[in-house]
Amino acid sequence: MPKLVEVFNKDYIGKLESFSIYMDTLLMNGYSGARKSKAKGMSLEFSDFRPYVLGDDIRRIDWNSYGRFDKLFIKLFMEEKQGSINIFIDSSASMQAGEPEKLFYAKQLAASIAYIALRNMDLVNLFAFSDEITNEKKNIQTKNLFPDLLDFLDNLPVNKESRLVNALNKIKNIPMTKGISFIISDFFSEDGYEEAVKLLQYKKQQIVLVQILSPEEIDPTIRGNLRLVDSESGKAKDIELTQDRINNYKKALEKFKNQIQTFCTKRGQQYIFLSTDIPILLGLENCLRR
Repeated sequence: MPKLVEVFNKDYIGKLESFSIYMDTLLMNGYSGARKSKAKGMSLEFSDFRPYVLGDDIRRIDWNSYGRFDKLFIKLFMEEKQGSINIFIDSSASMQAGEPEKLFYAKQLAASIAYIALRNMDLVNLFAFSDEITNEKKNIQTKNLFPDLLDFLDNLPVNKESRLVNALNKIKNIPMTKGISFIISDFFSEDGYEEAVKLLQYKKQQIVLVQILSPEEIDPTIRGNLRLVDSESGKAKDIELTQDRINNYKKALEKFKNQIQTFCTKRGQQYIFLSTDIPILLGLENCLRR
């Protein structure tokens, strides 16, 4: 698998500068960010403080607070609101399928979304999951930390079975700021996806489900007598792959995609389907489309 640090060169990052994330759920009590609030008549009204982080504008430092607490704090104003972007990336074994691997495509997509968010001074949280949340990198707030984010994604371990609902239940009692949550997966999850979406909605998230499959999974070319092995459970099955069976498989896959689309539409959420042979910038554009 290639390394993200090799992909995110000056040329690629330059192309990301033309993208932006449309966010319906602007924070009413968020941190200072690049977006402007829709609220009227309070453009210079003081709102709150937050701790200083590397990369913040030093002109916003409240030196009176520093004198009192010996810590750096940033002044916040009502007109400027920070978005919260949460990215859940499936790192289960089935994501290793395809060329390029679905997992690498998902990592590049996640990193691209994160870069755009950080450029807008939004807060980014990354979660990798299989049957549970296996790795996380939270509270990333500046582009200075983007190399660490790439390193985190480059070194994600691959785990076995995917259980999305079980994984997200682990954050059920953890506070989450209102924002956007991207779930990037093939959605071949043993326990489905519906309850995970409902949980994130309860946590006031605008949700984007991004389903990634390889061309071979969409339109299989293999035929004949084969032994197929489930990459996650390890179970094997001997089968003769005829054209009729391939046609039935493709119908079942289309039904599965339509079910996700219908579910998301009914709940006012977004569903994006991507094949790994779609250029990554085009896939990114689809994910960020209003």
